[in-house]
Amino acid sequence: HTSGHDLYVAFNARPEGCDLILPSCTGGKAWHRIVDTGLEAPFDFTDAEGTRITVESNHYFLHPFTALLLQAR
Repeated sequence: HTSGHDLYVAFNARPEGCDLILPSCTGGKAWHRIVDTGLEAPFDFTDAEGTRITVESNHYFLHPFTALLLQAR
């Protein structure tokens, strides 16, 4: 942990999607999506800069049989 960025990892091995409640970021940081294997290409993986997630109430829907990687920065 040298970069000072928190990571959030989630896996959904179930055949139905689930609604995640993301932990709050500290220090004015926001969650950025790095990987969501439930999204269509090319949106499933992002470049090094990532994509800022705009979510209401820190909720994120995780599709069936997918993995999610978020980075706080």
